[in-house]
Amino acid sequence: MLVRHKEESDGKIYGKKTKYGRMELKNVFMGAAIRNLQSNNALKKYYDQLRSKGLDHKKARKAMARRIASIALHIMKHGGKYDERYLEKTLKNIKH
Repeated sequence: MLVRHKEESDGKIYGKKTKYGRMELKNVFMGAAIRNLQSNNALKKYYDQLRSKGLDHKKARKAMARRIASIALHIMKHGGKYDERYLEKTLKNIKH
């Protein structure tokens, strides 16, 4: 529920699809994004970086929620630990 898909061919949009998922999970990730806005960590820096590139608050918060979801998926798949230093390194390579 965090991503919308456009069906596009030859530059013309002919349909939009919304992924329907679990509202509870969306609320968890959006809540985690809001909570991270109140702290000083790598995710807050990611948010600030998106805002400085011109994204409005809502879009930057949703992008941060997507990032949190991808981190959670990676941890679940690989059983690793969250490393904030790695996230800070990846922020330098982001091109939005």
